[in-house]
Amino acid sequence: MQLDYKDIIIKHYALSMSGSEIARQTGFSKSGVNDFLRAFKKCEDLNYPLPAGITNYGIALKEDLIMANLILTCTKS
Repeated sequence: MQLDYKDIIIKHYALSMSGSEIARQTGFSKSGVNDFLRAFKKCEDLNYPLPAGITNYGIALKEDLIMANLILTCTKS
């Protein structure tokens, strides 16, 4: 399964899902999902709602999210 950062962000903000719920649905670790969401909240270049046209690749390239992306990638169950 390919990482879908937009899906994680939308599930958390639009659907009010917790990191645990997202982890169960996506198969990533709870800590990986929560680390990514924490990094997203701190990111100065992005917030929710996401800008029109933003891609998963565009999210992954944001400097504030690079380490969280690596952690999430490595925590797939």
